[in-house]
Amino acid sequence: MISVDSFRKITNPVFNDEHGLSINIICDIDGIGNDIPFTAMKNDCEEHGRVLYERALSGDYGSISKFVKKEQTQKLQTTLRTVGDLSIEAFSIQCAVDAGTASDAQIENLAELKEAIATRIGENREGIK
Repeated sequence: MISVDSFRKITNPVFNDEHGLSINIICDIDGIGNDIPFTAMKNDCEEHGRVLYERALSGDYGSISKFVKKEQTQKLQTTLRTVGDLSIEAFSIQCAVDAGTASDAQIENLAELKEAIATRIGENREGIK
């Protein structure tokens, strides 16, 4: 069972939506791994999600970066990243999915990462021919 005490080295808080109801962070989670993306939500069904959200909101993890529309930034960033980078991020999120701690946003991001990896692999194979 994951508790708020399982989270360490919490950094990079960024609002995940335009209403400020969720905050993305990067953290180490005991028993899962390091540098794991996690979304803490104001109305999270898990206590640790609500506590992490409140602590982030109060500035415990640094200043919270503003929300930037996903379709403008994430697609551009994904296009610029290598298959290796994409695979590492996808693996981290898949670990959270397997542990039952992934947010809906992380699950959606995982699907996008898998699609980007498949596209990049296809592009790389075309370049070899």
